[in-house]
Amino acid sequence: MHFSGNLARAAALIIGIAVSAPWTTVRSQQKVYFGELHTHSAFSSDAIGDLDSVYIRARRDAKVDFLCVTDHDHSLTEKLWEIQKEYVQRYYVPGKFVTLFGYEWTAYPITKYGHMTVIYRDGTGLLYRTIDHTAEDLFRDVQKADALINVAHPDNGLYASDTSFYSPIQRNIEVYGNYNQRFEFFGNPGGSPNQLQGHSVIDRLNRGRIFGFTGASDDHSGRPGSRGLTAVFADSLTRDQIFDAVRNRKVYATTGARILLSFECDETMMGGVLYRPTSNYFTFRFDITGTDYLTKVEVVKNGSVFRQWSPKEAAEFASAVTDRDTARAYYYLRVTQRNGHMAWSSPIFVNVDRTDRLINSVDSNEMTFRIGNSYPNPFNAGAVIPVSITEQMSQELMSIDLYNIAGQHVRQLLRGRLSPGSHNIHWDAKGSDGRTAPSGVYYYVLRIGSAVRTGKMTLVK
Repeated sequence: MHFSGNLARAAALIIGIAVSAPWTTVRSQQKVYFGELHTHSAFSSDAIGDLDSVYIRARRDAKVDFLCVTDHDHSLTEKLWEIQKEYVQRYYVPGKFVTLFGYEWTAYPITKYGHMTVIYRDGTGLLYRTIDHTAEDLFRDVQKADALINVAHPDNGLYASDTSFYSPIQRNIEVYGNYNQRFEFFGNPGGSPNQLQGHSVIDRLNRGRIFGFTGASDDHSGRPGSRGLTAVFADSLTRDQIFDAVRNRKVYATTGARILLSFECDETMMGGVLYRPTSNYFTFRFDITGTDYLTKVEVVKNGSVFRQWSPKEAAEFASAVTDRDTARAYYYLRVTQRNGHMAWSSPIFVNVDRTDRLINSVDSNEMTFRIGNSYPNPFNAGAVIPVSITEQMSQELMSIDLYNIAGQHVRQLLRGRLSPGSHNIHWDAKGSDGRTAPSGVYYYVLRIGSAVRTGKMTLVK
């Protein structure tokens, strides 16, 4: 099931709440799909429910659009992993129900890496078990594959992980899961009874980590989709579309209610990094369609409430908030309903090059790539952007985008992988529409994983 336009209005009308505006986003052609990214079957030694019943209940009872069964790695053998992948293929129905390949890296006894769900785009992904491999093995080889890792129940003290460790292959973090536990900040209502200070979602964001937000049930009783949910923005309900949305952090979390929300700044959606060449005012806009009356709507900046609203007997709410950017900031939307259900948008990460230190370049393992000064500069007919990359980072997907001085996207020069060594990326001074760009200052942005490098050039005619 997806929600868009009149469907959002219908959902609210069914519960007897008046609505007025249709569901719209900057990416209006994209739909919202709800699913489960962390659940278990009887293949996990501490869970029940055969795979057939798990998939059937997910689609028939929970009515989720997508499902990833993530059984514990130490419970899986290579044979069971192959059987699990066969079930993923068996229950995949493009356009109706998406199944994903995955498992849970389960560090036990407890190690600094904690628990993480590993999700592959296709069935070629390998099983890495904590009893056979180190986390370094996992991250090294998963970076080479078409895969992603999500951090599970981050501040549950029984599975604590070392917050000083971070890799850009970790795309999202659970803000809600593990049987109705909330991991947003230390001391938050509904937190784990074993909540560990300094390990929450906000603690990690405040360390400069870049994460989208997911919700999950982490169910062990054969009832996937029964608690937390992850919503994704995608053009269609296919495996590639859902996988790409999760990897690109185009996701948000709910406690299980199918709350619709949009949170964006200019053309940057939630989960994105907003690049601006100079300090500026940033206006964040949001739209919400709840499944019950909304009691509290908050924009959170750097871990603290920046702005708060208390709608009056309304299931729909839309507004905007403007802030002067700081050198390092993230913003996200938090929604609370009358019935207690909540939703969290993924953050938007704001960067300003006046510090020459972008928030998403922070990584405990220093990124081994660079982007040089373009030449000639100024230029007239075309320019060259030099890029160098090591073998380690050559396995990462990368992109190079151009922006004008107003922060508007002009053209994407590269999307893919480059071989190790030095490369010259050419720009012919034309925009994505094929027209020659006007004179002015342009900024080029190289992204690899969650890391970024920038430069600028001047076009003179």
